[in-house]
Amino acid sequence: MDTTRFGLTFWGLFRNHETEKEYIQKIVPDVLAHNSTTILVAGLGYWAVSAADFAKLGLSAGFYQSVLARTIFLALCLFSYFLIKRIGTYKATVTLASVITLCSSVLIITVIYILNPDKTIDTIDQITVPVVTLLIYTFMQIPLLLLFVNGLMVTVLYILLIILFMKDTADTTINIVAILVVINFMGVYFNRFLNSSRRREYANQATIEYLNDDLRQEIEERKTTQQNLENALEQITDSIKYAQKIQFALLPSETILQQNFKESTILFQPRNIVSGDFYWVHKIEEKIIVAVADCTGHGIPGAFMSVLGISLLNDITRSSACDNDKPVSASTILDKLRELVINSLNKGGEDTDRRDGMDISLIIIDKQNKTIRFSGAYNPLWLIREQDGKPILSEYIGDRMPIGIHTKKASPFTEKVIPYENNDIVYLFTDGYKDQFGGTEGKKILSKQFREILFSVYNKPLELQRTVLVERFDAWKGNYGQVDDVLVMALKL
Repeated sequence: MDTTRFGLTFWGLFRNHETEKEYIQKIVPDVLAHNSTTILVAGLGYWAVSAADFAKLGLSAGFYQSVLARTIFLALCLFSYFLIKRIGTYKATVTLASVITLCSSVLIITVIYILNPDKTIDTIDQITVPVVTLLIYTFMQIPLLLLFVNGLMVTVLYILLIILFMKDTADTTINIVAILVVINFMGVYFNRFLNSSRRREYANQATIEYLNDDLRQEIEERKTTQQNLENALEQITDSIKYAQKIQFALLPSETILQQNFKESTILFQPRNIVSGDFYWVHKIEEKIIVAVADCTGHGIPGAFMSVLGISLLNDITRSSACDNDKPVSASTILDKLRELVINSLNKGGEDTDRRDGMDISLIIIDKQNKTIRFSGAYNPLWLIREQDGKPILSEYIGDRMPIGIHTKKASPFTEKVIPYENNDIVYLFTDGYKDQFGGTEGKKILSKQFREILFSVYNKPLELQRTVLVERFDAWKGNYGQVDDVLVMALKL
């Protein structure tokens, strides 16, 4: 933004020609009124000085000649005054002002010649020309060039008068010419000095308006941009909310858990609208398969991966149910799931991100044999059993490899067979709960504190346990943002 374009030079002129034109167009009414009034006052003032002519010449021919010259000039001024009022353009007032200024110079020279029949210029007459010239220069609002032209014409006319008609010495002529030249520059300077304040005021006002226009334009652009962003955000949010409905529809109903377990509860709290964590339940004859998974990322990328995981698990269990010769195995399901995930992400042969995939804990509950078959990819299984009125927590660690491409050579997942007793509680969870930052020092909850929370509520109904887990999580999080999707599932056997 170039605000210097409104700056003024030493002469009170704008540095930028376009700004000078803007200024002139802005103050045309004021210029017209000012110059027309100046012209009228000049005409009346010159005519009033006729009284001094009478005191010097009396009722002589010279007096009548001077009065006639002054009257002609007054008539010209009156004509110009009404003409400016009628035409009302800046160009007209400049032209008429220039004509009046030059005519005033001719009038002064003529009257001086008439008033000095002895061809010698009196001292009073030598003062009149510079003073009148200075007054014209000071009060007329015309372009700088015309002021210089007028001053040059006055000087030339006065020199001709002295040379042709007067008898003054060369020293007097030189002094008068020098005074006229000085008056030229002084008149121009005073003219610009008197007008510089209003020009500077306009320059400041124009600068402010220029800045305000830019600011208003920038505000409008920002409003438009903000409105576009808000519209885009609204559309994206609506789309994501619709995707949330689809994702939640793919998750199993809690009814299947309530029908097959004494108690059950799920703490499912996505970081964003949609989640990269998911849970999955499937029943094959008397066996119930339950999985809790944490897909790569969260939000939309994680949600896409979770939909893929749910779809693949459905396909695996559907094909396993058709194969009656092979028993359902937790490790076999994970092996097959890993194979399908890798193939799905590399259909085009591209080298996808090695991190794409999921961590999962999967159990198969056999109620007839009262066993739990567990297999995990990083995610563990916690089982709490009450002995002698105290909770005992058994932790079963999953294999340290993901459902996806692994940096090491892939090996089959292992399976643990865990006998259970009535009222044992199984906890399957992702790392979102224990990895949450918060507390007084901004640290993670970690497994130790998570375990202590479960010990404090293990003998409570599972739905109440869920409430306590939510309250403790929110209290710990405080003003910190949620760092990951949270999923905790509790099943009472």
